Amino acid sequence: MPEDELDRLRADVVEPVARSVLRDDEFESAELWREDGVAPDEIWVRVVARGEMFRDLLSSPSWEGFERAGPGALAARLADHLEDWVCETRFAWGERRRADPTARR
Repeated sequence: MPEDELDRLRADVVEPVARSVLRDDEFESAELWREDGVAPDEIWVRVVARGEMFRDLLSSPSWEGFERAGPGALAARLADHLEDWVCETRFAWGERRRADPTARR
C-alpha cells in the first residue's frame, strides 16, 4: 500500500473511528505505518489518548492474503479493538463505549 493510501486511510477511517469512541479532550493522535513482521507489508496503527497508547496490527497479508481488506473491514476491526482497549484505560476504566465503524470523513 503506497504512502498516500496510508495517509488517506488514516484520515478517512482511523481518525474518525477513533474519535467516535474517544471524547474530543481525550484524542491526541493517530498514526499508521507499514512494517515487515511475520509477513511483509503489515499495516500497524497507533492511537494516543490522554497519554495512553493503543497499538495494533490492523492489516496483514498473513490472514488477508494478497487481496487486502478494504476500508470497511479495517474500520470494523479497529472499532472492535478500540472498544476493548478504551474500557481498560485510566481515563475510561470500566466504561462501555461503542466505536462507530461507519464513521468516515
